[in-house]
Amino acid sequence: MAILLEDRGYDVELKTGMSSTVLREAMENGSLDLCMDYTGTQWLSYTGHEFKGESPEEMYRKTSESDGAQGLIWLDPIWCNNTYAIAVTSEFSNQNNVKTLSDFAGYVKEKEGEVPFASDFEFYARPDGILGLQLHYDFAFTPDSITTVLPGLTFEYLVKGRSTAAMVFGTDSAVVKYNWVVLQEVDPAIIEAGRGMGMSEQQILVKVKLPLAVPVIMAGLRQAIVMNIGIAAIGSYIGAGGLGQPIFRGIANYRVDLIIVGAVFVSLLAIIMDLIMGRVELITTPKGLRIRGRSND
Repeated sequence: MAILLEDRGYDVELKTGMSSTVLREAMENGSLDLCMDYTGTQWLSYTGHEFKGESPEEMYRKTSESDGAQGLIWLDPIWCNNTYAIAVTSEFSNQNNVKTLSDFAGYVKEKEGEVPFASDFEFYARPDGILGLQLHYDFAFTPDSITTVLPGLTFEYLVKGRSTAAMVFGTDSAVVKYNWVVLQEVDPAIIEAGRGMGMSEQQILVKVKLPLAVPVIMAGLRQAIVMNIGIAAIGSYIGAGGLGQPIFRGIANYRVDLIIVGAVFVSLLAIIMDLIMGRVELITTPKGLRIRGRSND
C-alpha cells in the first residue's frame, strides 16, 4: 500500500510493528491517516459486536456503516483473509496424534493445562482469542503456560522449542518453512476420504463435517444453557423474579439461609439441565464417534 501511494506521488511515512488495537487508537486520534485493517477485527474487538454468520460482503457493509458514523471511512475491500490459527510441530502432532483443535484440547486437559503456548498480545486479549478458544473447546491453560509476545514473534518460540503450540497467522511463511501442522477441527484425512468416495462439497459438509462437529456444538450449547441459568438469577436484582430472589433477599437482610437456599436451587436447576442436555448430546452424536469415545477412555 505504501509503495502504491508513493508511486502516485504521495509523501508516505510508513509505520510498522503496531498491533491492531494500537492502529485503531491511532486512527481515532488522528495520529495515522490510513491503515489496513480487518472488518472482523473492527466488528468483534473494536465495537464489541457478535458474529452472526455474516458473509464477507455483509460484514464489510456493517463495518462501513458503523465506522462511518465515527468519521472513519473504509475504502473498497481487497478481500484478504489472514486468519488466526494454532500451529504445532509435525513431530509433536505425530507423536501425540494431535491433528485437530479437539485433539489439542484433549491433550491440554491430559496435561492439566500445563502446555506452553505462545500468543501475541491481541490474541490473548480478544474475546474470540485464547479465551474464546478455551471456552469453545472446554479446556484451560494454566496462567504460567501462556507467554505473550509482540506480533510476529510467536513462531520463534515454536522454532526454539520453548512452546508446544503457538498462535500463527494463516499467511505466515514459517508454517510452510518448518512444515508445521495447523490444527483444524476436522481431520484432513477424513475430508480426503470423503472426496475419494466421490462426495461433493455439500455432501462432505452434511455427511462428514456436521456429524463430526455435533459433540462440539452440543458441548457449547450445554455450557451456554448452564451459564444462562446462572446469569438469569441476576435478573431478580431488577425485579424480573426467578430463583435469584431468595439470594438477593438474603443479601439485603443478612439471611445466610436464604442465600444458601437460592444458590442450591439455582445449582440444582443447572445440574438437571446439564444432565438432560448430556443425554441429548449422546443421542445426537453419531454412533461411530460414541464408540470411538468409549474406546479412548
